Amino acid sequence: MSTVQPSAPSQTITLPTGTGSTLPKLQVGQTISATVISVQSGLVKLQTSNILLTAKTTIPLQKGEQLQLTVTQLQPKVTLSLSNPNSLTTKPATISIEQIAQKIYPKQQPLQQILQSLGQISQLNSSNRSTILAIQQLFQNIPTLMQLFNPSTLKQRTIKSGSFMENNLLNSRTDKLSGDLKGQLLQLRAKLFSQQPQTNRQPSQIVRQIDAMLSRIDLAQLKTLQSSESESATKSAQREWVIEIPFMVDDKPHNIELYLQRQSIQDDAQEDSWHIKLTLSPPNMGEIHISAKMGSKELDINFLTEDRQSSATISNNLDKLEATLSSSGIETGTLFSRQLTPNDIVQTDILKPTGSGGISARA
Repeated sequence: MSTVQPSAPSQTITLPTGTGSTLPKLQVGQTISATVISVQSGLVKLQTSNILLTAKTTIPLQKGEQLQLTVTQLQPKVTLSLSNPNSLTTKPATISIEQIAQKIYPKQQPLQQILQSLGQISQLNSSNRSTILAIQQLFQNIPTLMQLFNPSTLKQRTIKSGSFMENNLLNSRTDKLSGDLKGQLLQLRAKLFSQQPQTNRQPSQIVRQIDAMLSRIDLAQLKTLQSSESESATKSAQREWVIEIPFMVDDKPHNIELYLQRQSIQDDAQEDSWHIKLTLSPPNMGEIHISAKMGSKELDINFLTEDRQSSATISNNLDKLEATLSSSGIETGTLFSRQLTPNDIVQTDILKPTGSGGISARA
């Protein structure tokens, strides 16, 4: 095994076991540029040109530092060392998670849009056979809408949405890594990139599309990380998660945008209040914005729809929803559905950074 010895053991950054197989083909001696996103309890989050990484280190890094890292070892764990350790004596430029998100956002594309494009590529006779098989394998792991009706399946797809991949790697939760969307995309990217001619190392169109999906997942992770830092800084009892889950309907890709907010109830430290927002686009029903709030006793749900008929359809079935929830032991409060009005303000893209035009009024 070929290795380059780091200048000192204390100057290394170690990636979790299994990370190497998900990255583009690395070589010992290769240099990687990265920005420090956060540092907490020996764990550092790094934003590279293609991916958000979580690693272990004892280096006294600071948020916002720009690092030049050298690959010093590939097995048993990918190990990186600082190319210029003396640069840490320089005060890092201040950079916020919001600024990083604003840089990443132009690189992303909605999951549904890219999956549609990948599906079209897999059907072209001119496509490489191994590429077609790789795309088909990705689609085989995307659940159908009917499967998501199963609470257990929905929970598993939430865990394997890609937003928790690094955390599962660090904690050796191998059962939760199998079928992880981000892990699959990284493996697919590495495989496709390695198949390109050595004379052409520019990412192909399909690799760029996968990068756009990875950027989308990175944005969700940054949004959650930003909430975590805000919670620590303000000593707030509120935490947020942003998750997107792709699914199939009649062999066509769709996706759920899921926003979860947990608020500790002040007079009961043992109880939490949950607020969940969903954005769905069911076939022939237009976009539907769902907001559900679960307090100490009751669940309130409201539906805002683009289409008037969709609102009427939902309203006519609210009694069935109430009965289903009641049979599961959930008490309901207010349940209603209505069409969006010009005065309604909805978030058109839950992952758009603040100030990037992600909120709009609907006519």
